[in-house]
Amino acid sequence: MSEITTTTQSKNELILTDSDLNTVEELLIEGRTLTEIFTELKVLPISYLKFINYLKKNPEANKRITEARVYGCQTLIDKLLMIYNQNLEDKTLDPAVVVWTRDRAAMVKWVASKISDLYSDKPKDVHINKQQNITISWLDSPEIAERFASYEKQDEEKKEIIEQ
Repeated sequence: MSEITTTTQSKNELILTDSDLNTVEELLIEGRTLTEIFTELKVLPISYLKFINYLKKNPEANKRITEARVYGCQTLIDKLLMIYNQNLEDKTLDPAVVVWTRDRAAMVKWVASKISDLYSDKPKDVHINKQQNITISWLDSPEIAERFASYEKQDEEKKEIIEQ
């Protein structure tokens, strides 16, 4: 890994280079967490809180990091699937490993459903554009009768379009 440097424009504004963000993205895609990247690995010489504040001020960087986190979640799911497939072939399973794997899988599944629609149990939003008009009238004024006639004309035009 190359040396990472950060520069500040002023005392309050933090500037991260594109390579800094690329490094954080790569680690997130590998399945690491932001907390791990900034507290244990100390990839950048800034705190986790400063990085979060930087993301709040830079929507493009925030989008890149959020997308990398989604891919990282998918990486963790792939790793868990590999563990499950390995254990299926092994005839001597340790019960502690089975419980640990099940708990970890449940947590990753829950987080994945919150981060990405790909793993969500909820159906995706379906938007149906329907225009419904309900008119109740006794047609006792010419203005209302004229408006009602225009609605009927529009409905007939729509029916013709649908039939075609």
